[in-house]
Amino acid sequence: MNNLRESIGKTFLALCATLWVMIPTSPLVSPLVNRDSGAFLYTGWRILNGDVPYRDVWDHKPPVIFFINAAGLAVGNSRWGVWLIECAAVLAAALISLSVMKKLFGASSAVLATLLWLGTLVFVIQGGNYTTEYTLPLQFFALWLVRDIGEKDPSPWRWILLGLTGVVAFFTKQTAFGIWAAAFLYAAGGRIAGSKIRLLAKELAYFAMGAGASVAVVLFYFAANGALAQFWSAAFGFNFLYSTGATDLLSRVKPVLTGIGALTKPGLFQMAMFGSFLTVLFTLAKGTRDWKPHALLVIGLIDLPIEFLLLSASGRTYEHYYMAMLPVLALFAGFSFHIFFTGLSRWGVRPRTEAVAAAGAVAVMLWTSLGGYHYQLTTYQNRTYLPLIEFVRSNSDSGDSVLIWGNEPSINFFSLRESPTRFVYLTPIYAGGYADEDLIREFLDGIQNHPPKLIVDLHDSAAPFLELPFAAESMPAGLEFIRTHYEEVQSTSAWTIYQYTD
Repeated sequence: MNNLRESIGKTFLALCATLWVMIPTSPLVSPLVNRDSGAFLYTGWRILNGDVPYRDVWDHKPPVIFFINAAGLAVGNSRWGVWLIECAAVLAAALISLSVMKKLFGASSAVLATLLWLGTLVFVIQGGNYTTEYTLPLQFFALWLVRDIGEKDPSPWRWILLGLTGVVAFFTKQTAFGIWAAAFLYAAGGRIAGSKIRLLAKELAYFAMGAGASVAVVLFYFAANGALAQFWSAAFGFNFLYSTGATDLLSRVKPVLTGIGALTKPGLFQMAMFGSFLTVLFTLAKGTRDWKPHALLVIGLIDLPIEFLLLSASGRTYEHYYMAMLPVLALFAGFSFHIFFTGLSRWGVRPRTEAVAAAGAVAVMLWTSLGGYHYQLTTYQNRTYLPLIEFVRSNSDSGDSVLIWGNEPSINFFSLRESPTRFVYLTPIYAGGYADEDLIREFLDGIQNHPPKLIVDLHDSAAPFLELPFAAESMPAGLEFIRTHYEEVQSTSAWTIYQYTD
């Protein structure tokens, strides 16, 4: 009975905290979405209409996010279904977080650390429906799978699940494999040090079984649909160029240090750094004190520098990137709380006083996150493109295509108008080192072969209207087709709309 009551209480707490974090990203509060989310929603919508990612819709994110959005749209027939999947992902991460850290640090520390990373999520979620949001339950689940690796050898099914979930995380966000890498390095180091090479080989084989199964499903799907080359070009070729944009050390380190600010507002980063410092200090002082670091803490120490390296890969600062750090930071924050409550116990503080201290900590977390919460509530109520979406709906039929000349695929999604080409946003068309004559020709041929009813120029300096690489020299006919077959029907400071004249 006590266990049931505790489980119900834990689930209720996690659910309330999840809803607190996720309400600002709901369709009720945010009528529109961020650019990335718009691309994911559009691709999910097209999947439900028989299209294949990369072949029919270009995007450089790995494929899992598109099918998550397709599932949400299929379930709810609207953005609400996707939002519910987001909530389920965050709730699952919170529940696993509570379970893992309760075993290590006790109930009070687990609750506080979980609430702290959820409070920090408010500052980095940036409107929601990002890839790193969906890797959170996978990352915490990976910690759960290796939670007792230092006490006993994990069973084969855990290694299989590690491989499977690691690849799923990779195909959701390619830089989200830090925990899996750290766990593997820890296990490999222990096996080699203990001369258990045969055991290590078995564990690698089990891991490869799970990983191979996931990879095989992905490759088979794209190969069977004739999209393997496009998948490789967008999800790997483009991303390689994207990540090599920053070449010097300073241009990679500076954005990381700048972006950490979002993690410091509720105090998660500070608590985590204190916990990691204590872990190192206690480990170095093991000759004078009876203390052995838990395997997860050592894995966390290995993971921290890996996460920083992965964050610096692109040389860019986007706050949602830092969601990938929440699990390892929560782990060390939990250790800090554990040390605090252990000290209270040794000083003879009563459990009731400990509960008051925990409640006070929760109150401080809520207070420090109110600013970020208000920012979420106000910032993502942006309605800039609502008049444009309404114009597109009113001046085109459901079977008409609409070309957005810029980088806002959400307009196509909310108006339910298909793009005439697979380039629903034009980043690849203007990407130096990636775009070539074949790509530009494909884009222009798509417009000529399937003329869109409307072309919307968003006045985007990164995608100047009718100014395409290579086009002026080798493909003037494509641009001339647009000039001679479209006339301006509306112009504002934010966009100009052209309508097909034939």
